Formats: sequence, structure tokens, C-alpha cells
Amino acid sequence: MKSFNKTIEGYYTNPQSLSTNKGVYFVYRCTHNSAAKTVDLKELLYIGEAENIYQRVTTHNRFDDWKRKLKPGEVLCWTECTEILDRKTLEAALIFKHKPPLNVEYVNSFPFETTSVALSGATALLQTNFVIRESVLASLYR
Repeated sequence: MKSFNKTIEGYYTNPQSLSTNKGVYFVYRCTHNSAAKTVDLKELLYIGEAENIYQRVTTHNRFDDWKRKLKPGEVLCWTECTEILDRKTLEAALIFKHKPPLNVEYVNSFPFETTSVALSGATALLQTNFVIRESVLASLYR
């Protein structure tokens, strides 16, 4: 079994605040109160992984799709967790568990070994402790 115990950092309304490290990132719809320095998350839109989070987010081919999901008064915001050896497995487990509307891969299938995830930090709208087992559907195609 693989285990991940990760701290998620954010909530960033400016992608320039994102790390240039490798890791997993989360894209949300939110409202931002700059005077109070608060965000109110509305929906998790997308989960991804990258060698360089900042570069991936700012050049992502789905960036316009993320923006199209915004309602009046909303902005995009991001969280991230870095220093992950097996980013693909963690990304897949998070997508399979949360099923963000703009993800396609791993929404209905988890083709990795049983994975335990424990999250802390900026975890609003996320399940913080869960186990995902390899899906039967995925194991049929190995």
C-alpha cells in the first residue's frame, strides 16, 4: 500500500504565488475579499500534477476552461502540495475521490495499488483522510 501524508498550502488568487517545485495542485472557483484577505471557496474544478507547478498552471491548455466556470464576482484560486515522489498516484487518488468536473482521467478508474491519503493545511472542500483501492475496471485492462 502507498501512503501519502501531505500538507496543502494556499489559497492563492495569483498564480505567481505558486511554487516552481514539482507537486500536485488544485484549482477552485472562489470569491476573494482583498480587504479582509480571505477567500470563500465555491467549487473544486480541477486537480493536476506537474514538474513545475507555476509553469504548468500558467501555460495550462485548460486555463480558459477553468475561467469559463467562474460566476460573476468569482476568481480562480489554487492550492498545492509539493515534494511528492509519486505525483501521478497521488493525483489519481485525489481525482478518483473528489471527481472534479474538469478532470477526465482517473474520474472513474484508479489503476494503481491501494493508496492511503492524509491531508492537512488548506483542505477546504477536500476529504482529508481516505483509502482508494485499485478499481475493478482498471485491473481488467492490465
